[in-house]
Amino acid sequence: AWLASVHGGCRADALSPFEHNLEVWRQLWRVVERSDVVCIVADVRNPLLHVPAALYEHCAARPSLRLVIVLSKVDLVSREALERWREALSRRFPRARLATFSSKGREV
Repeated sequence: AWLASVHGGCRADALSPFEHNLEVWRQLWRVVERSDVVCIVADVRNPLLHVPAALYEHCAARPSLRLVIVLSKVDLVSREALERWREALSRRFPRARLATFSSKGREV
């Protein structure tokens, strides 16, 4: 029933193999329930591909859980693009804190 509802909301070819596997979701929810902080690492070039809305909603519903979205690879975009993504993500995910990261040593 659960997998049918997932397939009903999305095209099956748009889902990754992990999204088809109920056991993966069970393990994820179990880990989230035991966590104080959830950190989602998202590529700054298109972070919306890496921040599952369902995971955000689940985490946002728990007031004691802190959620951090880390934008990685910030050295690959301009400062203006980074700031636009920060603003857009702050509006879309208001309960999440945003952080940035660059392995190239760029000041963030």
